[in-house]
Amino acid sequence: DEVARWASPVIWRRCTLWRSTRPADEGLRPGDTGVLGCDSADCDEKVFDDPDRLDVRRDPNLHVGFGDPGPRFCLATDDTRLQIVILFKEPFRRLPGITAGSERVRLRSIAVDSTEHLVRSFTPVAGHAP
Repeated sequence: DEVARWASPVIWRRCTLWRSTRPADEGLRPGDTGVLGCDSADCDEKVFDDPDRLDVRRDPNLHVGFGDPGPRFCLATDDTRLQIVILFKEPFRRLPGITAGSERVRLRSIAVDSTEHLVRSFTPVAGHAP
């Protein structure tokens, strides 16, 4: 969950309010639309101690990387959590000498944060087959 909070690929998303609220003293009613800045929400100092620090033991972790609790919660959350574990553990288990061989080239997008290109290299280690 901390990886999803700290490096969520979702930068923003459109929302429709389902109850009245008053952010910034502007009355908003059910049915009004707006934009949720996910990267901003997941760095809110009122919610997260030291929000700029990656802390995989952070508990509780009330991030919005998978959406809000309720009907808009991402149905693929469990699959995504498993993919994150695999992404971070398997390459190092199978290729202990793996390193980034270039700087990350970010995908140019206003909606998602993603990697367009990253060269990886590894030095074979005895007993570890790719």
